[in-house]
Amino acid sequence: MSYHNKGKPQHKWLGQNLPQCLSGRLMCTGCQGNLQANLAGFECRACGQKYKIQDGVPVFWASSDEFKNMESEYYGREALAPSQSSVFRNYYHFTNYERKIKERSLSFLKPHSLILTLGGGDGRHGVSLCQMGHDVLETDLAPKAGLAAAGKFREAGGRHSWAVAAIDAEQIVFEAETFDAIYICAALHQMPGRYKVAEQVGRVLKKGGTLILAAEPNAWFYKILRPLAQFLGIRSKQLWGQSVGDEANRGVSYKDIILFCQRAGLKPVYIQPKFFLTGLLYQSTEAFYRLLHKNHRDRLGTRQWEVEMLTRMDFMIGLIPGIQRYPFYWTVAAKKI
Repeated sequence: MSYHNKGKPQHKWLGQNLPQCLSGRLMCTGCQGNLQANLAGFECRACGQKYKIQDGVPVFWASSDEFKNMESEYYGREALAPSQSSVFRNYYHFTNYERKIKERSLSFLKPHSLILTLGGGDGRHGVSLCQMGHDVLETDLAPKAGLAAAGKFREAGGRHSWAVAAIDAEQIVFEAETFDAIYICAALHQMPGRYKVAEQVGRVLKKGGTLILAAEPNAWFYKILRPLAQFLGIRSKQLWGQSVGDEANRGVSYKDIILFCQRAGLKPVYIQPKFFLTGLLYQSTEAFYRLLHKNHRDRLGTRQWEVEMLTRMDFMIGLIPGIQRYPFYWTVAAKKI
């Protein structure tokens, strides 16, 4: 894919080729004026709004919103030094079932797409997309997450373009129809202004572009299992601390997915329920993990064949009308109409 740079290259912006390509498509979130690169970062030519670069990560949002600032602080820490709330457990196994769901959702991407990730965290998903041959702008609300992501991109190497930035998904700082695809993994449910995000997604996606929502937790989970965990004293916030976004969210139902796509001007082309019995196994194992003394937690585990068997059953359950609306997670692909 070729890009045309309408502005001056910004050498301090962490990335490989992509910062120079994207700097000319930056737009002020306040007045929609063009942004001009300078030594400190970027400045709006029309209203004078300034956006600084922090440790090589441009911060394209500025808000006194306590919620967003607390989210940024929490996920910045988690990206650089994951706590027990974020690390992968020994009992989790990646299965053929999950691989097929992931491959199917990604099959809707055009070759060599320019992809914007939102709520990308430490960059693991952006790196994977880059390794598939796409150019990736990896973003998160937290500037420190961008710094962690840049480290992963550099470690992975590769010839494809990438960049990192701190962006508020409710105010995406790019001109209309900039991106071929947008990728959101396990983050939409933590964005309180969900429909503002939908409007921004629809605006910056090119016509025919693709939105992928991956591993978004279903709403019923937070209505039933969260209160139970609270009663048992094993909520993440009770043990290790938790983001305000995760504490405030209510998950994403099938209806929420449809409404989100409608607000974004998108047509769902793939809505896949993920985990039924496997979700019960993982959640019950996680409950025991939290109840056990920390010296015994590493002994807790599951077998690969057990999880493979359950996911085969999950696939069949996901075909049953009615029940298919109540998985633990969703994976979605939608196209801009």
